Amino acid sequence: MRGPEGVFMDLATNPQDVKKFVEIIGDYMIEIGKR
Repeated sequence: MRGPEGVFMDLATNPQDVKKFVEIIGDYMIEIGKR
């Protein structure tokens, strides 16, 4: 899974991906919570 830096770069180049971005961040936070 990519780190948040890659996600932010994608968002900067393609703002239409906001919904996908939110989903990725949600998955990322879940992964952090499992640790």
